[in-house]
Amino acid sequence: MKSTYKLIFLFSLNLFSLEIQADNKISLTPEEQRYIQDNPVITYSVEPHNYPIESINASGIHTGLTRNYINLLSEITGIKFQLVPSENYVESYSNLKSGKVKLLTSTSEDYPKANGLISTIPFFSAWPTMVKRSKSTYLYTPDDINEGYVSISDNLSLINWFKEQYPNITYKIMKSPATAIESVAKGNAAAAIVLAPHATYNVNLLYQGVLKISRPSGKKIPLVMSTKPEDKILVDILNKVITSISAQKQNDLASKWIIPIDDVKKNNELIKLISFSALFILFIMLIYTIRNIRKLKSELHSIADKNTLEISVMSHELRTPLIGILTACEDLSNKISVTAHKDRLLNVIHVTKSLLDNLDLSLDYAKINAKQVQTNPHPHNLSDICDTTVKLFASFAEKHKTKIKVSYLSPEFFMPHLIDSQLISQALNNIVNNAIKHTRSGIVLIECSVVRVDDRDKFSIEITDTGVGIPAETLEKLSEPYYQGQQPTSNESENYIPKGTGLGLFVAKKNIHLIGGNLVIFSKQGIGSRVKIVFPIMPAHYAIQERFPNHLLIIMPEGTAQADIDDIKDLLNPWGVVPRVQSFSTVTEEHALFMQPNFNNTLWILSNRNNEQRKLSNAPIYASEFFQAILSLTNSHRDENQITPVTNTKDCVKLPLPEGTRLLIVEDEPLLRAVQSEMFTSMGFIVDAAADAQSAYKSWIQYQHPMIITDCRLDNSDGFELVLHLRKLMQNNSESVLIIGQSASLKDDDYMRAKEVGMNHIMRKPVSVKTWHSLIIEHFGNRSA
Repeated sequence: MKSTYKLIFLFSLNLFSLEIQADNKISLTPEEQRYIQDNPVITYSVEPHNYPIESINASGIHTGLTRNYINLLSEITGIKFQLVPSENYVESYSNLKSGKVKLLTSTSEDYPKANGLISTIPFFSAWPTMVKRSKSTYLYTPDDINEGYVSISDNLSLINWFKEQYPNITYKIMKSPATAIESVAKGNAAAAIVLAPHATYNVNLLYQGVLKISRPSGKKIPLVMSTKPEDKILVDILNKVITSISAQKQNDLASKWIIPIDDVKKNNELIKLISFSALFILFIMLIYTIRNIRKLKSELHSIADKNTLEISVMSHELRTPLIGILTACEDLSNKISVTAHKDRLLNVIHVTKSLLDNLDLSLDYAKINAKQVQTNPHPHNLSDICDTTVKLFASFAEKHKTKIKVSYLSPEFFMPHLIDSQLISQALNNIVNNAIKHTRSGIVLIECSVVRVDDRDKFSIEITDTGVGIPAETLEKLSEPYYQGQQPTSNESENYIPKGTGLGLFVAKKNIHLIGGNLVIFSKQGIGSRVKIVFPIMPAHYAIQERFPNHLLIIMPEGTAQADIDDIKDLLNPWGVVPRVQSFSTVTEEHALFMQPNFNNTLWILSNRNNEQRKLSNAPIYASEFFQAILSLTNSHRDENQITPVTNTKDCVKLPLPEGTRLLIVEDEPLLRAVQSEMFTSMGFIVDAAADAQSAYKSWIQYQHPMIITDCRLDNSDGFELVLHLRKLMQNNSESVLIIGQSASLKDDDYMRAKEVGMNHIMRKPVSVKTWHSLIIEHFGNRSA
């Protein structure tokens, strides 16, 4: 019922969201007309956290009641109003004093008087309103408060009214109405005094059932627009406009954003009736729809199963002779010496390979339609996948006289993460294949990085080519199944491109969606295309390998070509290591690795001071192989996969944490809860331990822990659900919170659930002290940086 109430509440706001048109005409004096001519654009600032009166949304757009007034003022006077964004009301006032803006769109009536400003007549007035917790039945006015304090939003008129009405009540001024109300929800303040619009919005939408509203007796608090005294003419113009707006139109303006307290109370019964009626109708429709869907689904499944079986049989029957043709042609190509005959045979080989690829894509499409594709995440390094793709298409790119290169901008691509390597590899191969296919004598670049999306780090792989590009009208439909844009034709046999199935990008997009990511395409005809895939990061730290060594030195011999130095520098770029050119005999550092070519320059040899060597191909060096070679030489005497269970805290060292850092442990097993509490206390945390989800909620609301460790399967609740609700509570938090799930047994779908609810990591018990140290230092080191 709560969600239905919220839906109807929001619907009632949107119901009145039609633009209010101005039909007012005002008479301006010559002096006012000259002012408008001299100031065609008026800059203004708003209080960014004052919704629904005014605010700035995530897109940087002014929204709220004052936005409608600004639109009306512009329409009636012809003045253009330009927003100058600010972080808070202090910055807005500073902008006005410094001359960056000429107008503040909403202040209390007392504010301009106290700060040497002038103001318009009130454009809106609201009742002072008290917000309290639902269980506080004895609180009717602030006089009923025996202990604690009242939080008040920073509105000077509201503060002055409160001090006059309740001189003996302790109060604290908060930076915004939302923070004042939040202090009550968290139990810090006994009550909050805000204006009625802020109370109705926050209580009925954000804290329904947790808080409630009462209205102390008193006068309404007016809101005005303010400016400096030298802009008195602007105030005169605005006053004329505000005066010209009829009472009905003012009500229409306010009704778009403001729902009065009385209306909320009166409409409760009506909303309940409407909700019940709507739910009953929806229930009847749902039963009817479910019956039809089940029938249709059964029919579709039978068709899909039949089609999948037919395509699977057809694929098998066609692949067998095609593989025979391909094998025979490849064998013949090694025996034929006539160039013309050999070129024709190579074309047959190329076409046969393309037909095999098309068969595989058709089978993938059939599996997707039959819902037979499932994710299977396992610990894997993304650098291995990307490098394998480059190796796979190297000869294809060379045939097109195109250079293919992969660039890594983050070390995360070299660490194990829980990913479905098959789905990602398949998507990447399809995209790169398309890029090379339509690029001649150009470049295909695979750029791998970590990006921040919705306050979470995600993997980003961008495939950019300098090919023919895609027309805008084709781009919109390109990821649809079987759709193919117009392709440039050529009579030259070496430039012949076999027609594909039109399924490559469709299958790639579906694969990325299955792992919780997105695929987008950017292209310009004649310049090239860029395909970007973004998907969640889920580190597999329970299978962690040695990290890249600190203070690494790569020494190359004197006389090494600059191009070779640049190549090695690019490979080391994710770790910020720059190779040094120096005579090997003069190197004194113990942690140095030495890199030199073999006698015929076909291989690079990487060695350490123990004369252990790793050989690397020089055509080219792949980053994943280079990384593994460095690890093997710098950690050759360590067991990289060994995990030491936590049996005591003697190995725990105090970590460089910010003073007073709190950690929340949620664990229903008393012994493990006690052991982990002792372990993390020895690391320097202030540990709060909870045995169930309800205790965890209360603890986090009270302390706002920057790090939470929870068991995934609690006795009386679910750890995944706990994290999902905690993440909702954290939406307004500026600081990132590290949440780690742990369990004695992990299922394949646990990794996907962890990503969906917002866990940063999920690990199998027992977890080594070394792994805990690594995670904690990485997280809190990034915060301090």
